[in-house]
Amino acid sequence: MEHSGRFHHVSYSLRASLCGFLMAASLLTVALGRTLAVQLTGVGFCSLQAGIGEASMLGLTAQYHGPSTITAWSSGTGFAGILGYAWVVFFHLLLHMSFPATLIAALLLPIAWMFTFFYALGDPTSEAYQEVLADINDELSSAVDERDEEEYGVDEGEDGEGAGLPDFGEGTAASALLSPNAISPLYSYPSTSLRNEAEGEEEEGRGGEREGEGRGRERKGGRVQKRARTRKGKRSHPHTHVFTIRERWSLFLSLWPYTVPLVTVYWAEYAMQSGAWSAIGFPVEEEKARKLFYAWANMSYQIGVFLSRSSGLLLPPSLPLLWTLPALQCLLLLFFCLNAIWHFWYDWGLLSLCFVAGLFGGAVYVAGFSLISRHTRDDHRELALVSASIADTVGIMLSNVAGLLLQGCLYRANRIPGATFTCGA
Repeated sequence: MEHSGRFHHVSYSLRASLCGFLMAASLLTVALGRTLAVQLTGVGFCSLQAGIGEASMLGLTAQYHGPSTITAWSSGTGFAGILGYAWVVFFHLLLHMSFPATLIAALLLPIAWMFTFFYALGDPTSEAYQEVLADINDELSSAVDERDEEEYGVDEGEDGEGAGLPDFGEGTAASALLSPNAISPLYSYPSTSLRNEAEGEEEEGRGGEREGEGRGRERKGGRVQKRARTRKGKRSHPHTHVFTIRERWSLFLSLWPYTVPLVTVYWAEYAMQSGAWSAIGFPVEEEKARKLFYAWANMSYQIGVFLSRSSGLLLPPSLPLLWTLPALQCLLLLFFCLNAIWHFWYDWGLLSLCFVAGLFGGAVYVAGFSLISRHTRDDHRELALVSASIADTVGIMLSNVAGLLLQGCLYRANRIPGATFTCGA
């Protein structure tokens, strides 16, 4: 569903409304369904909503240009995992409400979603919102750029484009994505293009300024000129173009430096959860003990995800980091599998590694999409973000298969019955 989310003829308002409806339908169907088939239909509604919602909201961040938007979205999705666990603990376990009642109480969430989108979220096309956002993102962009240059030697160049990008070579799909002539097919309304427009007008805005002034002051001068033009109705927006299917796939495939790490880290962490963690318990022979460890392991993981996804403005993302963390996540997967067999570290201290797994997964998410947002032109950013959102879905689908295989083998190693797949059968 995330890949088909590139339906640029459908407005964000309609997509947000559809997501709210699917949320409510999912909760009601699972809560009130009398058969497993009906309840699984509700789960399908939830998956459909998640696919449409994530792809659409990631694309929408391109309209709120700046380093804060990806981090804000990532932090919110990280907190959602904690809220989901906390909701069940509070209403179902502490207040002793039935599980259907707990789900019905959660109907507050789609209401909150609709209110946030239609009333709390500012319209990025309005002049007033753009001026406020310009001030915020101007300061954030300057702070991030100065920190990268001082601490990590990152230099974006004169136009701020293509910072830290690998050299893909001319004529490749990746170079096409970053080409100055690249055009975006996805805008439902004009992009704000705050940073690039301001930088393009810096020379004009610095006419009367003293030599030697810092980059932040220069950008501010350009910002003043931009606002003056906006008030006079002279503002220009990026040209938009509807890509062919072949061109879209070419651009999607060119994102492999970012999507491969995303697929890998999602595959490793979800296979770890459904395969290895489900076969650990103290003692492992007791089903209740395994369920207890699984619940606390996932809570520790979600806390790690939330903290790392909220760190986008604190830790500078880079391609080496983006590729290193999935490799470490795969090592964690291997460790938990071996530990589930031989029990060489077998106590509640394992929750610390579950927390670390969450840190790795969340960091790759926010770093991957932040790098895409930073390294693509304004008129390509929306398409790139939406296209890359399919990576986590592919990783999760692959992990479902791997998790079943791992669980069956680990259950057999511990002589535990009840696995869906029987290893060696």
